[in-house]
Amino acid sequence: THERMKVITDFVKDHPVTSIRQVTLKFSLLVTKKIPGCVSEIEKKSAGRVFSFYLRPKFYRLLSAEERPANWAKYADEDEQLFQREAVKKEKENAKKEKKMMMMMKDAASKSILSEDSADTLGQVQTKRPTSGDKESERDVPPK
Repeated sequence: THERMKVITDFVKDHPVTSIRQVTLKFSLLVTKKIPGCVSEIEKKSAGRVFSFYLRPKFYRLLSAEERPANWAKYADEDEQLFQREAVKKEKENAKKEKKMMMMMKDAASKSILSEDSADTLGQVQTKRPTSGDKESERDVPPK
């Protein structure tokens, strides 16, 4: 995780127009914690809770031929399909959240209108001036 943040902050230093949040979101699209089948296991350097991040196989085509692992094309195709399924799932979740947000806003707007109507009604009652014939008017008038 420390190395991940170092990569992200170094990128932001090199590209100051970009925010850390933007780079973190893109980084999460480019990497995976699950080791691809075509990559050999790396040995851990420390005994603590360390996460390794691996480039998603769908991006292996961007590497030079010497840096690509054996059988990378097969894993890249599988990862591309997985990436597409994840994108569809995320799109559905976002649509569901958007719909829920719209419903909440609609409910809040209708409650707001109702509270404004009731406030107007209460305001009319409170601003109503008693006539001189009302007994309550005599009590409301402070003594001179």
